[in-house]
Amino acid sequence: MDIRSLIKNLNEIISVSGSTNCKVLNVTGDSRQVQAGTLFVAVPGMKVDGHDFISQALDKGAVAVIGEKNLKLDDGKTYIRVKSSRIALAETSSWFYGYPAEKLKIIGVTGTNGKTTITYLIQAILNKVGAKTGVIGTIGNVIRDEKLPAKYTTPEAPELHKLMYDMLKQQVEYVTMEVSSHSLKLHRVDGIDFELGIFTNLTQDHLDIHGTIEDYF
Repeated sequence: MDIRSLIKNLNEIISVSGSTNCKVLNVTGDSRQVQAGTLFVAVPGMKVDGHDFISQALDKGAVAVIGEKNLKLDDGKTYIRVKSSRIALAETSSWFYGYPAEKLKIIGVTGTNGKTTITYLIQAILNKVGAKTGVIGTIGNVIRDEKLPAKYTTPEAPELHKLMYDMLKQQVEYVTMEVSSHSLKLHRVDGIDFELGIFTNLTQDHLDIHGTIEDYF
């Protein structure tokens, strides 16, 4: 994928420095996953800041970096400064995998309790009428009959869009997805146009990330 194509499709760019004549072979916000040809998105986290790992990412072969800080990289490497790295990570992941969510009918289920049960109930109904389905959620991800392990209830944006890309290759039509409050807060599902949204309930939970019940809601 050509970095110039990304620049045309990325919102809220503040500045671009370095060469834009490079090909992107992978996208990640985790410096441990960087390999040759990777576009590394430096995301400020709750415990560590991805900007502190830019040098490490470049040493491992990153061809470009997206971040929020005002930086200029050595050797003319591409640096795209944006307002929000997390939003950019979602947009970049969708771009890299060819906007897979636009080709799927996605049913999002959010709320404190009951998300897993509801996603599998909906999948069972859809399977009964002959639809080709996928599931994304806490106890695992499903691509038709194939079961895959899940690290998070709602994956980080690169893994999420890769999963949907793989679903398309298996002719999946409908996806039932657990949408955690963490994923909403951290912009993991930004840009996904849900066919249907289901809200289960709200109880006093997850205040470690939300701070207040008002923010959680």
